[in-house]
Amino acid sequence: DCNFGSMQKLHWSRAARTDKGVHALGNCVALKMLVPPDVDMVAAVNEKLPKDITCLDIKRVTKSFNAKQLANGRMYLYLIPTFSFRPATVPEDSGPKKGGPGSASWRDGKQHFEHKWRPSAEKVEASKAYRCDEKELKTRLDEFLLKYKGTHKFHNFGSGKKPTDGDVRRYIVSFKSGAVRVCEGIEYIELLVEGQSFIIHQIRKMVGLAVLCLRYNLDAKDKCGTAFSDKKVHVPTAPSVGLLLDKVLYDVFNKRHEHIPKLDFADVDEARAKFKEEKVLPEIVRREHAENCQLRFLEDVHDYYYQWLKGDIAQDAVPWIED
Repeated sequence: DCNFGSMQKLHWSRAARTDKGVHALGNCVALKMLVPPDVDMVAAVNEKLPKDITCLDIKRVTKSFNAKQLANGRMYLYLIPTFSFRPATVPEDSGPKKGGPGSASWRDGKQHFEHKWRPSAEKVEASKAYRCDEKELKTRLDEFLLKYKGTHKFHNFGSGKKPTDGDVRRYIVSFKSGAVRVCEGIEYIELLVEGQSFIIHQIRKMVGLAVLCLRYNLDAKDKCGTAFSDKKVHVPTAPSVGLLLDKVLYDVFNKRHEHIPKLDFADVDEARAKFKEEKVLPEIVRREHAENCQLRFLEDVHDYYYQWLKGDIAQDAVPWIED
């Protein structure tokens, strides 16, 4: 109690932060605390937490442990409707429209959308009815997502980043498609990415570029090469609603400290899976139904990324759109 309110005295640290609207299924926080031997601390902590937050486990670590600095990797999952990858054609007059869907404008290299536009009932019903060829979609997705593997400059996948910034080089361990499932009438596919660390908006933009290229059948090698180059280009930012932090990895820490309990989620996988199915996924699906996030995003992609579609993607070619 004497240390309450002082994060410095508690030695508080957290493994990962998430963008607004992004969920966290397997995060990790660290602090110094007294644990009475006769008290179930997991249950005691959960009694004080709201229903959409839960403590899965409490484990002893080393004295100098820092949840962020000692994490060697993070795994994220993006749940996206399969209709996002449905092939689409671009009309000859494709381009930014003043007052059109999204009413986009560009300020300091960031896109700003007025989300007043809503898809028609026909578009909503068509998206719900869509079912993909699972084998074909997973093959195309995995082929594209493989382009992200390795170390690249991700300045075009962040916010306000320059190619010369020291923190834009990031290492992606793997990026692949996962299970296909139908939730509340909409078909979704899971995208699974593991990396050492990520800059803000990086994963959402990685997904956004995948949607753009697969939807309009653009050359993956060419467009990814451009996005990784020193040229500053605009990359679509997929909605935050489908993204969740799956888990934080401490493989290196576990190898160095075999004398203490292993720091991973293996002991609580069942509880974590239950929380995902009962709390996280229903909220993602609820928001998609209520806000049509992906349909609105696809309209933005269609109208405001015509530079990618026509091959003219330099930032100075992007016009300033005033509402």
